[in-house]
Amino acid sequence: MSREVGFETDAPKTPRRDRPADEWRGILGADEEILWQGRSTAGFNLADIAFVELLMGVVFVYIGYSHGLVMYISTGEIELSNFIPMAFGIVGIYNVLNATVWKLYVSGRKYYTLTNAHGVIGTLLPFGRKRLKTYPVNIDPEYFEIGDGLSRVTFSRENWTDSDGDKQSRIPSFDRVLNGLDAFKPLKNLRSKDGE
Repeated sequence: MSREVGFETDAPKTPRRDRPADEWRGILGADEEILWQGRSTAGFNLADIAFVELLMGVVFVYIGYSHGLVMYISTGEIELSNFIPMAFGIVGIYNVLNATVWKLYVSGRKYYTLTNAHGVIGTLLPFGRKRLKTYPVNIDPEYFEIGDGLSRVTFSRENWTDSDGDKQSRIPSFDRVLNGLDAFKPLKNLRSKDGE
């Protein structure tokens, strides 16, 4: 009887949280266990688009290319001064693409892990790069239905002071998750244990 390499038929069938994968070594603490794992669902969502950046990009494209074209028509020649407004147009195109295409691309490539101490948000980026951010579970979780069976679960608050001295706050969350209640229930249990 031949056996394929990497194909384990007689491996023990224990839950993943009891046997964290090698990829979690060095990331999870010694007493941390994985309570839930999920991922975002790809798809178009207006909430993923950065509208201020999109508007700024459209304005820059309009200003850059309309003024560049007007300068070209008025002189009839391509001069160095024609390229200055076109630089605004290039910045505008970058902003438009970043606000729409990039945000939509990244929103469907997020992976979530909940442990008994942290929420971890991983993002798969182009060219095999990965971004991993870990947040403490420090607020009571909230569950939001966002339509089409998708949900958003909040679990942390990140506070900081910016360079102007203004206080800023952000609430990381597991976004666009199918069956978000599967993440919400362990979070709620975790916070109720912390409160005891």
